[in-house]
Amino acid sequence: MKNSRVQVSPTHIVIQTRKQTQTHPKTAPIDWTCLAIIACFCCFWPLGIIALIFAHDATSATER
Repeated sequence: MKNSRVQVSPTHIVIQTRKQTQTHPKTAPIDWTCLAIIACFCCFWPLGIIALIFAHDATSATER
C-alpha cells in the first residue's frame, strides 16, 4: 500500500430560515372631526375650536 493521506474535513450544515413577520391589515383610525364639531357647538366653543384643529391634524397625518 502506498502512503495515502486521508484528509477529513468537518462537514457544516447550514439551515437558514426566513424570519416570518406578520403584517396586520391597516385599518383607518377613528375620525374625530364629527365629535370635534359637536364639541364646538354644544360645549365650550374655545375648546371645540382646539379640538377641530387637532382633529384636522390627525386626519392629515393619517393621509401621509
